[in-house]
Formats: sequence, C-alpha cells, structure tokens
Amino acid sequence: MPVVADRYFKERGAVKQMKNLILVLLAGCFITMANAADFQRVTVQPQGEQKVVGPCIGDHSTLQLKNDVISVIAQNGESYSLNADGQTEALDAYFGSDADSGLCVMAIKYAENEVNESFSLFVFDPQQNRFKPSAVKTITNPEFTNNQIISYYKDGPTNYTDTLCFESKDYFPCEKREWFAERLGKQQMCEGEDACAVPDIISEATGQPVDATIASAKVYLLNKNDEAVFTQRKAYLVRGDSVTLNDYVRSDEGLYFQVTFIGKVKTVGWVPAKSLNIEY
Repeated sequence: MPVVADRYFKERGAVKQMKNLILVLLAGCFITMANAADFQRVTVQPQGEQKVVGPCIGDHSTLQLKNDVISVIAQNGESYSLNADGQTEALDAYFGSDADSGLCVMAIKYAENEVNESFSLFVFDPQQNRFKPSAVKTITNPEFTNNQIISYYKDGPTNYTDTLCFESKDYFPCEKREWFAERLGKQQMCEGEDACAVPDIISEATGQPVDATIASAKVYLLNKNDEAVFTQRKAYLVRGDSVTLNDYVRSDEGLYFQVTFIGKVKTVGWVPAKSLNIEY
C-alpha cells in the first residue's frame, strides 16, 4: 500500500503541474492577444458615433461624425471639434493608448492614395479633458507595436520609416529612416523632441554606417546653404582617401553626400556622389 500510495501522489502531482503549465500558456496567449489589440481600427458611419476604446485615460469620450463634421463628445456631454476637414463618407480611425502613461490615443483618417493612407494623430490631455493634436501631427500606413507607432510612407523615389516613441504627454520621432537610393538609407536617432544625434548614411543590408573612398584624382570639398546651393572650398581630398557618409541631398546637378574625413584633423564637407566608390 505505501508503494501504491506513493505512486498515486506522484502521478497526481504530475497532473497538477501539467494543469499549471497549461494555465500559464493560456495566460501568455491572452496577454499577447491583449497587447496586439491595444490599437483597434474602427469605422464611424455618417451621423454615427463610436465610443473611444479603453481602458485608458480619456475612454469616456465618444468620436462623432455628424453633418460632415468630426467632433468628440466629452464625458459631460459637451462636444468639441477636432478642426478636421469635412467628412462626407464613413470615417476610419484607430483607438489605443500609451502603455506607460495610460493616456488614450486616437488617429483619424484624412487622406488616401494608391500607396499611402494618412491619419491625424491625437493624444488625450487630462488637464483640458479633451483630445489634442500630437506634435507629430500625421502618421501614414501606421503599425502599432511594442508601445511604438511606426509610420511608413513613400514620396517619389524615397521611402520613409518613422518610429514614434512616447515621452511625458506626447509622441516624438525617436528614429527616422529614408531609403533614397539602391541599398542606401539615411538614419537619425533621437532621445527626445529636441535631442537628436547627427544623421548617418546606412547600408540596407547591414544597418551600419557606410564608408567610401575618393575615386577622382582630386575632389574639392563643398559648403551647402539651406537652398542646397554649393560653394567650393580650398580644402580637397585625393584618390584613395577614406571617408564616412553622413548625409545626402539631391539637387538639379545630381546626388551629393556630406562626408567626414579623419586625417590630422577632422574635416566635414560635401562631395558629388559620382566622385565616390561606396562600400556597401
């Protein structure tokens, strides 16, 4: 009997452990689904309304589309306009929140073409008890992941990817990427709205800064003003000099790169792309 009893309790313990494991896995699935559902896409029909999806600070508000005007009904029943363009058709929107602050976030669609779908971004302000436009203003083809908003858009030959992070009461671009040429992009990292690092030209394949060597016998460095007008300097580089690409600009004369050369002193200037052998 003692042997049988011991075996019984061991089997019973194993079953209990298996049940606990299943509960943990189910809980993990639930959490994953909940995180994926932090932002929900909704459609408000003309003359209709949609309560802001919570739980978050501001979820007592209701988005309303009445007489072609987009407005929000506050908890006290008063409504206020979002100062958006008139909307004659159904309105698409996203509801969600910032996980750290708990503030409700809303994005309302205002434009669409063959490649881009753009939304105006709003964040709830508990002091004024209303949704206010984000400093970011616009997100395009958005993805909501890891408590960030990723905005993708295309403008001519250039593809842009902006990653938005939340700080204090609003979003700011914490990473900006522009894919402007085959295998090349421009990246700028920011730790706050006004705290951005110097941009880098990066490789699409590695995501790392790109180096190049001077291909021409002699290349004079250029200065550039705000209108992208170049003026020649006295300093120059020679064939074989190694540089790092920092920035780019397109002008009527073609593509130019800002480069950094480390010799006896650090030198920064602009050169034509055609004068470089780029190391992808």
